Amino acid sequence: MNNSTSTMFSEKGNKLIVLNNFKFSKANTSKCGKIRWKCCNAKCTARVYSHVSNEDVIIEVKAEQNHGVAMNLARNAVSNSVKRKATCDPAEKPAKLIIRELQSNNFAENINSEDINRIRKNMHMRQEEKSCKYSLKTKKRCSILFSNYI
Repeated sequence: MNNSTSTMFSEKGNKLIVLNNFKFSKANTSKCGKIRWKCCNAKCTARVYSHVSNEDVIIEVKAEQNHGVAMNLARNAVSNSVKRKATCDPAEKPAKLIIRELQSNNFAENINSEDINRIRKNMHMRQEEKSCKYSLKTKKRCSILFSNYI
């Protein structure tokens, strides 16, 4: 078994490790210096352990996966990264963010045009979501500003 891993970010911005196309999220860190990672599938009992000094190298694997491999792992990795960058820098053009991420992300080689369209849609929805939250906080001010146009 290959014990080298790759990393990606979840939708909430947490670090995930990917081992044999299975995603693991950080569960806890023990006093002896081991980090326990649990499978992202809630019903799966697979656990992976790494060392605190180097999270990318697996030192122990417990239990086997009881589900299939994630099919859209590459799209998830790129989409989550682009959405996070879009919320941090809303002035940046979406096409520029997507191109930059496709050039730098190691999962990007498995992305097709349909995936790029979905990534663009997800990014747009995330930006819209953030602007709606802002307008709800300032609802009174927004209604006064837009009353002239209605």
